[in-house]
Amino acid sequence: MAVQVLCAWCNTTIREGDARKQSSHGICLQCVQGMGLFPTEDIRGLSQEQLDALPIGVIELDSRGIVRRYNATEARAAGLDARKVVGRHFFAEVAPCTSVQEFRGRCEAMMQSPRAERDEIEFVFRFRSGDRLAHLVFSWDPGADRLTILVDLLGDRADHAARAAACWRG
Repeated sequence: MAVQVLCAWCNTTIREGDARKQSSHGICLQCVQGMGLFPTEDIRGLSQEQLDALPIGVIELDSRGIVRRYNATEARAAGLDARKVVGRHFFAEVAPCTSVQEFRGRCEAMMQSPRAERDEIEFVFRFRSGDRLAHLVFSWDPGADRLTILVDLLGDRADHAARAAACWRG
């Protein structure tokens, strides 16, 4: 039986399957419509080019906190070069402002779980360009040793819709 896929944003089932083998999260059609995104069933299965086309930030960490993937949207928001971020420790070297219980503590607790986990918070990022409030969704996949962090900077919904429309046009 195939793996079960849940929406990382609202936790509804996108694809039925074996919940014990859950290996990825996506973004369901209802959430995508509300955010102005395009449907994404399996975030982990996206190529880097597809990840970069998403109008929300995506950060993937392994259980040690090392950045494995970092998309262009997040790089632009943070003012960082994605090529210099991948392979570095997220909490110590990339985003030390996240090294607080509310963010890092939740991530580390999830990464210790043998089960797939999901959590969400609102968090203020301390970007070089200024503080930005973001809605974050954490999805832990123990089988792949990956924590995916989806970053929706609040107040950017119109920009999401414009970028999503551009993605549809190619």
